[in-house]
Amino acid sequence: MSLLINMGFDAVAIAKRMGHESIRVTYRYAHMFPGEQIKMAQKLSDEREDYFNVGKDKG
Repeated sequence: MSLLINMGFDAVAIAKRMGHESIRVTYRYAHMFPGEQIKMAQKLSDEREDYFNVGKDKG
């Protein structure tokens, strides 16, 4: 499962593939990749910035 997390598959897809009865089982392993949490937060921040800067003059 850690390989699937590292490969970037989402928790729902992993849970289904692994046959977990609850997504909570999958989330127990999220701590294994704290760097992924940082990258995810940065991507969300970038998307938010892009969203709020649409149509603004960048000059």
